[in-house]
Amino acid sequence: MLKFTRMGTAYMLSVTIKSFISPYVTQDETMQEAPPTTSEAQTPRSPRLFVLSLVITAIVFFGLGMLVDSTMRDSRSSSDVEVARAVEATFIALTPTATPFPTRVPTDQTLAEHNPFLGDDDAPIVMVEFSDYQCPYCAQFHAETPGPLLERYDGLLKFVYREYPVIDPPLSVDISVAAQCAGIQDKYWEFADSIWLNQASLARQPITPDLLVEFAQTAELDVEAFNACLDDGTGLNNVVVDYEAGRNYNISGTPGFFINGNRFPFGAAAIEVFIEAIDAELERMGITPPN
Repeated sequence: MLKFTRMGTAYMLSVTIKSFISPYVTQDETMQEAPPTTSEAQTPRSPRLFVLSLVITAIVFFGLGMLVDSTMRDSRSSSDVEVARAVEATFIALTPTATPFPTRVPTDQTLAEHNPFLGDDDAPIVMVEFSDYQCPYCAQFHAETPGPLLERYDGLLKFVYREYPVIDPPLSVDISVAAQCAGIQDKYWEFADSIWLNQASLARQPITPDLLVEFAQTAELDVEAFNACLDDGTGLNNVVVDYEAGRNYNISGTPGFFINGNRFPFGAAAIEVFIEAIDAELERMGITPPN
């Protein structure tokens, strides 16, 4: 068995707030009056007495209605106040109090030594992604965007990946740890490509040691060394470092990006949006963007 350490609340970024739904349902009922008997039908009624009886009946029902409504309001008032206070307290507790992260930080602060990357290590543009292997937008981004960007900015772009397992922590953490262990054998991207291609099926089954070994074999890893990494905590430590960095940078969703330390305001945007941002950064550095 793998000795995965569960990080508990450190990975539980999202909190579900249950809605309070009123139990009161109003239903319209159709009241049908029984047909009169033969004697009733033959007995004439005084118009004045009939009208007076209707007025008296209306007054009685109005008074009863006001009394019932007042009683219900009084009985629910204390409960409603308690619910309102509980909801208000919950939202106050969940309101971020940290100082907003600046839009630009030194580039070297947005990545760590263990982070896998594609492109030129000395490229003038460093694009850092915080991502989760259970994020469908991240999968779409990886299928469509990094390859064309690296081809367009050959020698000018370094693309860096950081683990940010926030969607389904037990599952996402296990996958991220395994990917980091693949990276130790310089097979990170081979392992990652297999995970992205099988994202949907992974979401429907538990992550077991045998399943991870299958992905490791697909990536042509040394399985014995891979299992040793899973057990000794090396991969997990790397994931924790990335996760804590994302929290410190106030990454609120995946994928999240920095371009030369500049916080990219969009997630899995169209490639044209990334090109515009990268071209602007190149021009700021005095480098002519490629056509």
